[in-house]
Amino acid sequence: MVAAKAGKLIAMLKLFKFTKVLITATSMLVSLLAYDLIFNPWFAVGLVLMLFVHEMGHVMAMRQKGLETPAPVFIPFLGAAIFVKNFGNRVTEAYVGYGGPLVGSIATLICLIAWWLVDSKLLLVITFIGAYLNLFNMIPIRPFDGGRVTQVIGENFKYFGLLVLIAFTIYTSEPSIIIIWMLVLLDIKMPRWWLTGIGLLLAISMTVLFAFGYGERNFWMDIVDVVLAALFLSSFIIKDIYHLTEAAPVGPYPLLSVRIKWLAYYLGLTIGLWLLMWYVIEQLSAESL
Repeated sequence: MVAAKAGKLIAMLKLFKFTKVLITATSMLVSLLAYDLIFNPWFAVGLVLMLFVHEMGHVMAMRQKGLETPAPVFIPFLGAAIFVKNFGNRVTEAYVGYGGPLVGSIATLICLIAWWLVDSKLLLVITFIGAYLNLFNMIPIRPFDGGRVTQVIGENFKYFGLLVLIAFTIYTSEPSIIIIWMLVLLDIKMPRWWLTGIGLLLAISMTVLFAFGYGERNFWMDIVDVVLAALFLSSFIIKDIYHLTEAAPVGPYPLLSVRIKWLAYYLGLTIGLWLLMWYVIEQLSAESL
């Protein structure tokens, strides 16, 4: 009897692990095919691999902290994500958030070293992808990894993150950035109906901008963004109807020495990625001459 139950439990665990692998592999393939439609095939492979390595950094950190590790899900033209219900405390959230950019940056450096050895422009482009993705994720506001790291230092960092995101939005002038703004809304304290109303306004604004020809992407990519916006808006409406709220900040702040340590970690990695990206851009510019 015990052996039979143990056998069923093992079978369920194997099925669960297989399901997680299947979810990740399928979403990776869908993203790869989507990126392949607009980019060079090898560029698409490099982009998806860099996203995968980044997410695996989070998975490694979660396992080290004894947390359940959900399957990474790849979302075309938005990146990839791991959905975690509760980190337990601020330091754990910072540790998990830092794991992705840290491991992603190590992979980026490996690509740079490989480029030095074989002088392949593809490796240099993949290095740029890695530096850009990980630096972008260091914006200090949730759901970015930078926001998960800096919340252990002080919640006011997110207002600096808002300024950075505003500057990035103005610089790119791309309506699809509105999708990111809809996600950022979840980290800003406001009444539920405000969240729904502002989310609706953002979704309509993006759709109108696409309709009038703003942006430099293909029509079908705009459709994908509109669908994503509708899905996010639906989640806002459901939360409003059923009076659901986001998880409260995960506990009190740690000791000042711990907060200073995490500030050093954050600044060190962010500055390092800035320098790395600047170097790669210089090398790409030199090769294009």
